[in-house]
Amino acid sequence: MLKRYLVIVVPFIFLYGCVNNIARQPAITLPANPITDTEAPAAQEGAILLPSRTSHNISAGGNDAVDQLLMSASEASINQQLARASALIERAVRLSPQDPRVYFSLAQVRFKENRSDQAYLLLKKSQSLVINDLQMLDAIKKFRASMK
Repeated sequence: MLKRYLVIVVPFIFLYGCVNNIARQPAITLPANPITDTEAPAAQEGAILLPSRTSHNISAGGNDAVDQLLMSASEASINQQLARASALIERAVRLSPQDPRVYFSLAQVRFKENRSDQAYLLLKKSQSLVINDLQMLDAIKKFRASMK
């Protein structure tokens, strides 16, 4: 009887310890002052606008990784590495397919690559995913106006 009890309880204790340890360790650390305003990254020529993340428009999980990918893509865009920026954002899309910021960022890269038709479709996708985020909708509207 004791053996059965130990065979059942010990693995659960082990799993609890593993899960509890993982929850304490951050996956990716962000800079002390992350970009949260749509006007801040525009100061650098070629930067991707990164509207702030709101809790209601992002699916759970991977948000820090998505933020890091979008910031890296913005740096690549500044350095005119559009293929790298595109690849980073596409990875962010796979991590968080319901985040309108990733489609908005990809639309900006597509526009810089002179692929305006795709950029327009990505803007529509981004806008369709926005829920109660006036800042994001405003950024989309301003970018669409600048495309003309």
